[in-house]
Amino acid sequence: MALEWSVDLGADEPRKRLIVGSVAVIVGTIGSLVFSPWYGLIGFGLVLGSTAELFLKQKYKVTDQGVERKCGLSSTAMEWEQVKSFYEDPEGVKLSPFDTPRRSDPFRGVYLRFGPNNRDSVLAKIHEHFNGDSRILGRGTCSGGAGETLSEGSAGNYETPT
Repeated sequence: MALEWSVDLGADEPRKRLIVGSVAVIVGTIGSLVFSPWYGLIGFGLVLGSTAELFLKQKYKVTDQGVERKCGLSSTAMEWEQVKSFYEDPEGVKLSPFDTPRRSDPFRGVYLRFGPNNRDSVLAKIHEHFNGDSRILGRGTCSGGAGETLSEGSAGNYETPT
């Protein structure tokens, strides 16, 4: 059974959306006045494109085959066989193709941002696929933040909500 949800960061933080939108308009205006309208349009587009998470909903899906994140035209997916470790923080969980943390972690893997009140169900779905698998358990960190390592049996702490 698939678990699907969406997160709208801009709705949660409208002030950030306003600030980034204003910066995009300023960059576009300066580019148009100083160089050409094309440079202004490119600058405006680059600012909005690089901050699309604030303006578009992010859609997440966890299935028996893997995980997927979509935001506008951007789509990131990962099959369970590719996941070597995961790291949890207060806002979400990062599924990584690496055994240990690396500098390229921000650019690889899939980050699943928790939706409203779905943290436990997302973690339960992830643990469903790694229950007792020592290659992944014990490598993630608890969201408690103290760098506490998950124990081998920690998957049992999460039950699938009904």
